[in-house]
Amino acid sequence: MAMHGWLLSLSPKRKAVLVDDLSLLHEVLDEHRRTPVRGVLELGKAWHALDLMIAGENSNGALGDAVIGRRGSLFGKKGSFGTARLLAPEKVRVVADALDALSAELVTQRYPSLRGKTVQGEYGPKKKGKPGDDDDDDDDDDKPEEEREIAELDQLYQGVRALYRAAANDGNSVLALID
Repeated sequence: MAMHGWLLSLSPKRKAVLVDDLSLLHEVLDEHRRTPVRGVLELGKAWHALDLMIAGENSNGALGDAVIGRRGSLFGKKGSFGTARLLAPEKVRVVADALDALSAELVTQRYPSLRGKTVQGEYGPKKKGKPGDDDDDDDDDDKPEEEREIAELDQLYQGVRALYRAAANDGNSVLALID
């Protein structure tokens, strides 16, 4: 089964409740699947592609925290991809500002960089060759699938930006979970 990514904006109250009873986290995620819960963003299998595109070559900077919270504090038990990471409100503001500085067209610009990489969920251009090499293959069979992926990734990217901006404005923490 594929790993699924989640981002949760945690107010001090929501954080305290989860610290007291971590089992409630999965209840929140299950509820979100039925009815969207404010401050919860399901990244699904696209988390890895988003991380590669958002963090780019600098996974140790603020953008490296945006999807998987690399520099966040450990939160809860170990999941499929390590332990969930909690970003404090100060770090959330830094990540939100870094995301705001990125192009709104980031997914369209960086999608070709996924070519040839092993990406969770199998996102990325399907044609063989190096990024930018389109002249050796005139077959457009993969174009509808790639356009669907770009649209899906772009919607999620905009959701990541919105979640961080709202969390920063509210003074919330963000929990990054890959499960």
